[in-house]
Amino acid sequence: MPNVDFRGMTARAVGPRWRTADDAQKAQLMSGFEALLIKTYAGALSQAAGARFSLKPSLTIDSTTMEIRSELRCAAEEIRSF
Repeated sequence: MPNVDFRGMTARAVGPRWRTADDAQKAQLMSGFEALLIKTYAGALSQAAGARFSLKPSLTIDSTTMEIRSELRCAAEEIRSF
């Protein structure tokens, strides 16, 4: 996933203690966070056979960051918006 900023996402999730972690600790945190996100999304999407996925309007946060919104629908029932 070359377009996902796991370093930035992990730093925001960890909070102020990110600044005091050494490079090895940061690498381990990023690896674990990436694995957690992949398992979480893969598990949710695996239950959505036949569902429709659509992208919603994006929000530009700054020159290097965007929030991508999407929706997943199964038949006529909305499963998840994020």
